[in-house]
Amino acid sequence: MIFINLVDIYKKIETVMKDRIKQLLKESSEGEKESQASSSAQYQRIYSLLKDKIFNHAEIIEKLWGDKEATNRSLFGKKLNHDPNASGVKQEFNDEEIRKIAQILLDTSSEIKKNLGGKSQE
Repeated sequence: MIFINLVDIYKKIETVMKDRIKQLLKESSEGEKESQASSSAQYQRIYSLLKDKIFNHAEIIEKLWGDKEATNRSLFGKKLNHDPNASGVKQEFNDEEIRKIAQILLDTSSEIKKNLGGKSQE
């Protein structure tokens, strides 16, 4: 009788554990989708600001990667436009690069606003 109860308890624990693992995997997958959607939305905002070339791409590249050599300018353009590389793989900014670019644009726009505000007060 005791042996049967232990087996039943073990099966119940196993079922609960499997359900919990499935739930955690589902939550993780949903979290990744939300992160991708958020990242995609931020990319779209960045793209709309950069496509009109209002901002100097060379300066952004220098702040992003440390220099503005032709290779980096080319890579930046490919990532911005999601162009494929030589292997056919779509080039994309990673999340860290998107965050950095957003911060660079924010800092730049703050500086412009400050400069415009300073001139109008004269």
